[in-house]
Amino acid sequence: MRTQPGPEVVWVDGALSARSPDPGLLTGLGVFETLTMLRGVPFALTRHVRRMQGGARRLHLPPPPRAEIEAACAQVGQACRDIAVARLRLTWTPGPSGSGRLLATAAPYAPAATVAVALSPYRRNPDSPLAGIKATSYAENVLALARARAEGADEAILADTGGRLSEGATSNVFVEVGGELLTPPLSTGCLPGVTRGLCLEWGAREGLPIREADLPLDVMNTTAHAALTSALKGVMPVRAVGARRITTGPLTRELAAVYRRNRARWTDP
Repeated sequence: MRTQPGPEVVWVDGALSARSPDPGLLTGLGVFETLTMLRGVPFALTRHVRRMQGGARRLHLPPPPRAEIEAACAQVGQACRDIAVARLRLTWTPGPSGSGRLLATAAPYAPAATVAVALSPYRRNPDSPLAGIKATSYAENVLALARARAEGADEAILADTGGRLSEGATSNVFVEVGGELLTPPLSTGCLPGVTRGLCLEWGAREGLPIREADLPLDVMNTTAHAALTSALKGVMPVRAVGARRITTGPLTRELAAVYRRNRARWTDP
């Protein structure tokens, strides 16, 4: 005789609970965004919300409501109004009910001036269903970053499964080649970074020779100048690739100036 399944038994935080756990905790199903918050004001919020909602839809989650995100940012921003630069993270998971759950956290952030990178043996898979999504299933990136740091670097640089340069574990990458600033296309599985997109738009508008291009991973071993971009890094020059020292290039300096100038002009471009 088959017995009917009973109610789920849940133990959490030291006690039995009547609430089912968040599926995001059990499966890694969720999306997140990392933003720079300047004196309590998040930068480029609309672009981050749009990417977060798109990622949620691709994961078959209800998209986070813009109004809820704005309310969270307002309250967190009020608490951070005396902090010059803060790191704001927005995380969206299914929640216990499946209708969605938003978490917002913020902490002071002090960006470095330059970054050292290491080439990772791990590969970005452009055919993965998570390619291009800022998903909470982030262990792959964490492991790549941990390996790079064990080698004395600050960031890991990954190729895609075809050997093309793709991205950093927590950033996008630009290299100066033949008098141009080049960044890998989204077809390599790299994240469509908000800062990357702004750099392409603003740089082109101000006359910089900047574009997407397919590049071999080995370009990192030959280029004289490179930079990483992210919400927190902005445009950050690379000072070393493994043991090889490189310098900040003229186009990187120009792009960094363009980005700083436009970021000061608009809070939500």
